[in-house]
Amino acid sequence: MLQFTFFRMLRKYPAGPVSEDAVLLTCLFIPAEGHRRRGLGGALLRAILEELRGRRVAAVETFARKGSAENPSGPVEFYLKHGFRILREDPEFPLLRLELV
Repeated sequence: MLQFTFFRMLRKYPAGPVSEDAVLLTCLFIPAEGHRRRGLGGALLRAILEELRGRRVAAVETFARKGSAENPSGPVEFYLKHGFRILREDPEFPLLRLELV
């Protein structure tokens, strides 16, 4: 799988693997805490989803972190708020999915 070529650590996520019909979102992170909770992440995510829908991508998946915003892909709560569902549960990094078509 091509994703393992670029993201070798994916094999270590117990909730994996990412579905064949999905694009993997690996990083959506606002590093400066002072800029968080201002809608920037939501705006970025909406733009990404719009682009993927335009390309007729079936779904997007991400490994989000439970209980912490300190993760490159962001916290689980963020994605749940934006319509994602937990595809595969994990105590720390569940796999979340959003159907696009």
